[in-house]
Amino acid sequence: MAIKRRAGTVRPKRKLSGRGKAKRLPGWQRRCAGIESTAILNPLARLGIETMANPIELTTPSASMAAKLRRWRFPLLFAGIYGLMHRAYFQIPDEVLRDTLYHWGLVRPDAALIDLLAPGERVAAVGNHLVSARANLEVVRGCDGSGALFLVVSAMLAYPAELGRKLAGVLAAAVFMYLLNLLRIAAIYVVVAYYPAWFLPAHTYFAPTLIVVLGCLFFAWWAAWGGADADGNRSVS
Repeated sequence: MAIKRRAGTVRPKRKLSGRGKAKRLPGWQRRCAGIESTAILNPLARLGIETMANPIELTTPSASMAAKLRRWRFPLLFAGIYGLMHRAYFQIPDEVLRDTLYHWGLVRPDAALIDLLAPGERVAAVGNHLVSARANLEVVRGCDGSGALFLVVSAMLAYPAELGRKLAGVLAAAVFMYLLNLLRIAAIYVVVAYYPAWFLPAHTYFAPTLIVVLGCLFFAWWAAWGGADADGNRSVS
């Protein structure tokens, strides 16, 4: 027998027990709930500004590119600074290097150093030459230790650290590499005078490699002293 429901009769709601499905809200209530949750996650929604509620989605192509550039900041700056210093070095005329910088900055100090350690050598500084009865060593462009110095200085200037620490590091590196170069030239003079067969490997391989390794160790020490991380924030010990 069919039971007819009179108009206006409200059907009783069924109660869900246990793990039944939750009541589905009407559309306007769902929209309001979504707006409220968005406003909680993002206060700008209360002002009517449309933004993304998920912070992960805030990553934009420009932000990603900026992060990549930050990762490449040190090698790019290092290469750029080294290239500029190398270019400026080759703009110096040969006669200025030979008659002024090499004579007064390298040859004369090395002649004094060798005569101090071995007075019997009687080494004379003639232009850019170390001359004695046993050897005649010429200091020329590219064999003056400038390449190793440029490497260390470029790395320090590109490294994220305070300006004062950079300037102190560059000054200390210049003194350190200069003294190393004086010792290198004096050692090569000894090789030319007493072991001429070893001149080529000592001058081409052994001495430059040792200078670069010591320069890298000096930079590593300075970077640890500078206490800067990749983002330029100094670490406090």
